[in-house]
Amino acid sequence: MQLNVADLDANINPADHSDHLMTAKAALDAARTMSCVRRVYYVDYASAKLPENLNAQERDMQSAVFAVTLEGVMALDHETWWHHYDQSFIGRDYFRVDEPAGNCVAGAGAVAAAKH
Repeated sequence: MQLNVADLDANINPADHSDHLMTAKAALDAARTMSCVRRVYYVDYASAKLPENLNAQERDMQSAVFAVTLEGVMALDHETWWHHYDQSFIGRDYFRVDEPAGNCVAGAGAVAAAKH
């Protein structure tokens, strides 16, 4: 299991939006007792000031995923800001990882899903 969240360390991920940070805190709190969760902490808007760190193939894939995402936004008649995101994020993917300390209990998801 993997949890992807904004990095809460302001030295690594400075000036991130409060909604991103609070969502990360809530997700991490919900998973605090789960030793089987891989936690991936992403640098968000601050990555725009960091050098590109993806190779050409990774950058192309990132661009394609972003283009498809924007197509979905436009299909719902919402405005998009490709240029801003292209300059800020494309070619960059900064994160750190905390590997899980334990194993997940087999079937725990099925048990949780069955309890309504």
